[in-house]
Amino acid sequence: MAEVDSSADEVETPELQDQFLADTSLNYLGSRSTAVGDDGEPFDTLVEYHRIDFQANQTRAILHLRFRPDFSLAPAVEATLIDTSGRVRVTSSTIFGARIEITLSNSSPKPTAVCIETICTNCPNE
Repeated sequence: MAEVDSSADEVETPELQDQFLADTSLNYLGSRSTAVGDDGEPFDTLVEYHRIDFQANQTRAILHLRFRPDFSLAPAVEATLIDTSGRVRVTSSTIFGARIEITLSNSSPKPTAVCIETICTNCPNE
């Protein structure tokens, strides 16, 4: 999906990501903000971090995002694995949620957890 191009209102997530990765008891951490685009119209950006549990030898999982409140338009969704290799694919995005498929490059003989970052925005320049 397209990247957010809003230089004055660039999404900055390092502090949120650091907090999430440092606290392994968290399975979810998110932040939603509203900014004004170049055309003067407001748009929302939702940054979320999820910890997904994989069973031994499991390589594929589905993550369902729920947007509350709903977005006014179906958002562009970017998803990235953190500190692990694999493929992340956004298979659906609507005003009320998104579906993301995660496929790891290698299976583990033991249960493991992986972290994923999602950035959802309904920026009109998308």
